[in-house]
Amino acid sequence: MSLNEKDLSDYLANFDGASKTPQKKAIYNREEILILLVAYESEYFDEYKTLFAKDGVRIIAVSSEKEFLNFSRIIPVNGIAVDFPPTKHSEEVNDLLDELEKNYPFLQIEYNPCINTIYNLEDFIEEKCQNFTARTIRSAKRIPISLNVEISPEKEFIRVEKSVTLDISESGLFVLATEQMWENTKKCFVSIKEFNSSSLIECDIVRQIRWGEKPFRNPGIGLKIESIHESLRDDFYMLLKKWQFD
Repeated sequence: MSLNEKDLSDYLANFDGASKTPQKKAIYNREEILILLVAYESEYFDEYKTLFAKDGVRIIAVSSEKEFLNFSRIIPVNGIAVDFPPTKHSEEVNDLLDELEKNYPFLQIEYNPCINTIYNLEDFIEEKCQNFTARTIRSAKRIPISLNVEISPEKEFIRVEKSVTLDISESGLFVLATEQMWENTKKCFVSIKEFNSSSLIECDIVRQIRWGEKPFRNPGIGLKIESIHESLRDDFYMLLKKWQFD
């Protein structure tokens, strides 16, 4: 079968295109992304804000611990840039920093005053933030409520650790846990004694703090609720509302 001129032109165009490696296109333009800047304790706070502005990137520059804890729960962001000195912070700040680093494009920024720049900033913006869909950092505020729980990596409760919660929210809980069985485990099933129910709460393990791993921190596992019986969810809501009004 002979090729006419149009067929030949299309063939050559397709052949040429197939021989080239396609460039990955970022999901968002630089001016569309929003980065949370957490450097309110840094002496270079103003310099950071100026450099991000020069790069054409929008930022939320929190100026206090209160703003950090509040803004991070309500504003969808594409990445986190942090300059925190190695000092002791509140438990809530430490927990939030852990969550940020695990779940979002995260850069521990360092300012170079000699050349007025931030190390690795361009790669962080172009390769990570511009390809990450903005979302809020925390879906629900955690409240320090202690509940007696039994936890197991199996729904059949073959291996069980008796423990307590350190805090809970509408979407998850943090449980004191030190047993070896939690290493490299993805699921956790929870029975809460106070709720007087045989139903189990199925959770994903989103983070783990091992005993002695971090100074001034409780060891345990952070759980995100994946499946919960309606009556248990109502118990959760009522408990949280009662705590807020007491």
